[in-house]
Amino acid sequence: NFENRCIQILKSKGWKVEGTPITGDQGVDIIASINNFRLCLQCKDHKKPLGNKAVQEISAGREYWEGTHAIIVSNSGFTKSAIKLASANNVILINDVELEDLNNIILK
Repeated sequence: NFENRCIQILKSKGWKVEGTPITGDQGVDIIASINNFRLCLQCKDHKKPLGNKAVQEISAGREYWEGTHAIIVSNSGFTKSAIKLASANNVILINDVELEDLNNIILK
């Protein structure tokens, strides 16, 4: 599934990856760590662009899991409203291809 694909990409790039519980994950599917970075990721395999709800969840989840970054990986894009909300809340929005380049996005 999409979440497992994201996990494999992260591991191949040197990230230490851990999943969160199926219930009580607070909007975070994966936590990835390297150096002093702790990324909270939500992986969404949908047919339509993601809206504000996903951005709100990962923003809260980053605080709950004490992450340094909040990232949503989507294969279907994002609504204009979600992009604006993500920008205001310092949430990174990417697709699974961009996930391959996460080291450059985060470690720059």
